[in-house]
Amino acid sequence: MYEIRLVCEGPTDRELLEGVLRAHLGDADYVMTVLQPDMSLYGGAAGPHGGGWKGVRGWCRTVASAGGMVAAHAVTPATDLLVIHVDGDVCFDREIGMERPCPPAQLTIAAVEEVVLGWLGLKCLPDRVVLWIPTMATESWALRALFPEHPLAVSCRDLPAGSTCVECLPVPSSALIGKTPRLVRRKDGQIKKLLHEYRTQQPQISAAWDQLISDLESADHLKRQLDRWLPAGSRPLPHSAI
Repeated sequence: MYEIRLVCEGPTDRELLEGVLRAHLGDADYVMTVLQPDMSLYGGAAGPHGGGWKGVRGWCRTVASAGGMVAAHAVTPATDLLVIHVDGDVCFDREIGMERPCPPAQLTIAAVEEVVLGWLGLKCLPDRVVLWIPTMATESWALRALFPEHPLAVSCRDLPAGSTCVECLPVPSSALIGKTPRLVRRKDGQIKKLLHEYRTQQPQISAAWDQLISDLESADHLKRQLDRWLPAGSRPLPHSAI
């Protein structure tokens, strides 16, 4: 059984990634441990670092201060993979200021990866650690997977900079409002994600994974990282052999 750890912005990101992993690993078993956000009561509903990208930043900086992944016990001998997730829309935040032309989505992915490595105090990633940067957010993936005929769900591949396409939508969740399955709803002027519906749609995400790899640069980028550490169709090695 694979031992997978996850650092992410929020619980719906985990649900979408679970759909991806089930497609990638096939019938291989795995167990996932979420390191961030901490959903226990300690430190509040999202733990001491809070939720969102700032929570991921806080976690990364804590790991850096502790001396790295191994010293902070973020990666242990039993860990087959650690996934660190940050949505690409973080590049728009005034604190980050890394906005890049889009398309191509890869420019945003590379910029955000640079930011996360900086939080971790690293020049490159350690073994068995991958960065998942969906552009501009996991809702881009959900939109393309579940509503491929939506006029905003157009693939960004081979389009010129400034084109309207799914990976370059600054707020892709807004395109999901009023759609069935109902992944989001508007409340008090804000868009709220519906965790149960994300969980329910995992099989549909799994079924769409091959198409997402073809259509989305960010999905193809994650797939290539997964292939390195968890080759599709493989079985986990005994941890003593890793």
